[in-house]
Amino acid sequence: MPASTRVLLDGLVFPEGPRWHAGKLWFSDMHAHCVMTVDLAGRAETVVEVPGQPSGLGWLPDGRLLVVSMTDRRLLRLDPGGLTVAADLAALASFHCNDMVVDARGRAYVGNFGFDLHAAAPFHAAELVLVPPGAAPRVVAADLAFPNGCVITPDGGTLIVGESGAARLTAFTIAADGSLGERRVWLRGHQRSEPILLAFQYTPSKLRLSVRRDRSGLPAPLLQRVHPRPTDVIPPRELL
Repeated sequence: MPASTRVLLDGLVFPEGPRWHAGKLWFSDMHAHCVMTVDLAGRAETVVEVPGQPSGLGWLPDGRLLVVSMTDRRLLRLDPGGLTVAADLAALASFHCNDMVVDARGRAYVGNFGFDLHAAAPFHAAELVLVPPGAAPRVVAADLAFPNGCVITPDGGTLIVGESGAARLTAFTIAADGSLGERRVWLRGHQRSEPILLAFQYTPSKLRLSVRRDRSGLPAPLLQRVHPRPTDVIPPRELL
């Protein structure tokens, strides 16, 4: 039987970057310029305001929150005294920063648009920028088609990113120093004139996928798993 659903929280402007942490759902209400939490009883709380539009969220090993500030292309850290700039990514990100994933060592991987999507600018590929704790940020992957939505497998060995502009999930092997290598297509959607937006959540037991309908209103097509690897295999029955 289909799972039942209910509205947990409404009145939001543009919620993005959801993460489950410490018994609550954390997310960025991007155009309301704030990071919020909500528990399963619907009790909501504003954690911090981010003038540059918040997006991706993550946590350092000591529990401090990391927040992507989109329009000024910065990674912020929430210290006891308030927000602090953890890294300025303006020289490395092609356009506004977006989603992020943080590994168990506190290394943040931050994506960006690549181009001014809302102004209908010509397409430009984007980068993933690595921000290691206490070290200078650097580009660890390039030529990505609007990276949006990242996860790291439970063993810490593989990063999977959704390329919204290419209708695919792309996997990288994570090296000891945080660099990304062995790039491969991990899951592929049907190519359309309107790219499919892939959103996903990886857990030790399954991968949950959602795909956007295109402007025609037709259902999104089936997805095709390609190039399985021993380090990032999920049972096929969990894919669709």
